[in-house]
Amino acid sequence: MNNLESCKKLNILPHNLSLKNRSFLQISGITDIENFNDQTVTAYTQQESLLITGENLHIKKLNLEQGELCLTGKIFALTYRGKGKSAKSKKSFFEKIFK
Repeated sequence: MNNLESCKKLNILPHNLSLKNRSFLQISGITDIENFNDQTVTAYTQQESLLITGENLHIKKLNLEQGELCLTGKIFALTYRGKGKSAKSKKSFFEKIFK
């Protein structure tokens, strides 16, 4: 059984990155995009969040049904942070304070 078959049985989107010349980033296994601008993109996988930082970032393709994200621009860093969005608290800090 290969990795793709294992992921399908566990209902997990396979997560892969392909970075070309620090200017074209293709990612699979994306479940959501929280925010984006020309310097940062916060994307979620089923396991954790991914912060992409750079300059002149532009989303060329986003297909959440297939879990695909393609970015162009100058990529400075890819940083995994904590848990995925499914594990993230549903309420923000301010929502918890101001009930």
